Amino acid sequence: MTRKGMDFAGELARIALMGSDSPTRFKGRLGVKKRVAWAAPLPLEDVKVMGKALGCSINDVLLAMATGALREYLQARGDAVDGLGIRAIVPVNLRPQGRGHELGNQFGLVFLDLPIGIDDPWSACTRCAGTCRNSRGPTSRSSRSGSCTWSGTVPRSCRTRSRRFSRRTPRP
Repeated sequence: MTRKGMDFAGELARIALMGSDSPTRFKGRLGVKKRVAWAAPLPLEDVKVMGKALGCSINDVLLAMATGALREYLQARGDAVDGLGIRAIVPVNLRPQGRGHELGNQFGLVFLDLPIGIDDPWSACTRCAGTCRNSRGPTSRSSRSGSCTWSGTVPRSCRTRSRRFSRRTPRP
């Protein structure tokens, strides 16, 4: 129990000490209006081949593709992207291997820096994979789960202060 508490405190400290996120057109107030976009299906076998060639997981390849799409979106609107990185919160499965048949959500959230500023897709993929690898591991797994649990049980005033603290990024 002490170990989990220390892991949780370490994860909170890591998040609290993160630098400001890059100001982009993706920054703004949260709201209820949402949009969705669809793309042509991508054969899973192609993604597996790319991942194997780069020593990355399927998720790493898909994350790199999403990063490239965000880069293209910003460029198409005339935004500077060289050297840019943006932070994303990505859900990750925390269910132990072989227990996928069980009911209930068991996921955590990971802060990842997406390398929008890298033009080469292969380099962006290996960078995404490295970022993901650094966020995996036994200690981050338990602290991610703990932070999700914590965020749903703390008093509203603490959550409000936490959100204010996390909004340190200037809006464009």
